[in-house]
Amino acid sequence: MPHGTPDWGHVGPKLTTYGLDDLGEHAVRLGSPHLWDRRGDTILLDSFEEGMGQCWHDVSGGAGSVDLVGAHAWQSAFSLKITTGSDDERFARIGYNHGYTVSSGLGLEFTFTIPEVVPLPEPTTAYWMWTIEQITLTEDRIGWVRYNLREWTLEYYDLGGNWVEFAPLATGIDISNRPSIDVWQTGKLVIDYFSLEYRRFILNDREWNLTGIPFYRGGAGGTPLLAFISRLEGQADENQVGYLDAVCLTQNEL
Repeated sequence: MPHGTPDWGHVGPKLTTYGLDDLGEHAVRLGSPHLWDRRGDTILLDSFEEGMGQCWHDVSGGAGSVDLVGAHAWQSAFSLKITTGSDDERFARIGYNHGYTVSSGLGLEFTFTIPEVVPLPEPTTAYWMWTIEQITLTEDRIGWVRYNLREWTLEYYDLGGNWVEFAPLATGIDISNRPSIDVWQTGKLVIDYFSLEYRRFILNDREWNLTGIPFYRGGAGGTPLLAFISRLEGQADENQVGYLDAVCLTQNEL
């Protein structure tokens, strides 16, 4: 006859352990990278333990690169070393493409470092960017937020194709006076592809409600797909290095 309580239960006497009423916590304790903001249902987790086979990557500009490294990581043993190009569009990025999910709240979360040399008042790094893009047969739909490392602000890309500041320097997101390459930061963008609006953005301990703000729609469209893109952009004549780890893609975000 069965007796006791199930492994996933949280009732019953215990001396040295406690049951968990949240299996998400159980997963994190076993090493899941989905630990910062646990809302949404996971589509994909990538901490690069199996290499770079899950993502595509490209660069624009001289000496730009995306490299798997074991010397600096937030989650487990590996991360990606992101080196911006020194000319042309001056970026390095990774992305994940897939067919459409159900029309719901979608999230892109990743953990990153600020490039080591960001002198003020003329920083040499431009932006870390979060992009969730839906390509249809007739148009592109792009939810796009960037952490502006020149001005220490957060900005979203609006319906008219303009960058709009939503978190100014005064909100306390300036980390220019802190150690950079050894301090990991986490950011998460959530958009709603049912209403075609932004939902929220998270940076470390701060969250901004972007509900009701429509994101960009335009372009000519193409092969239907969803793309989740993490991108570091520098400035001319510089190769800036940041690290990227613990990428989480989610759906059914509330």
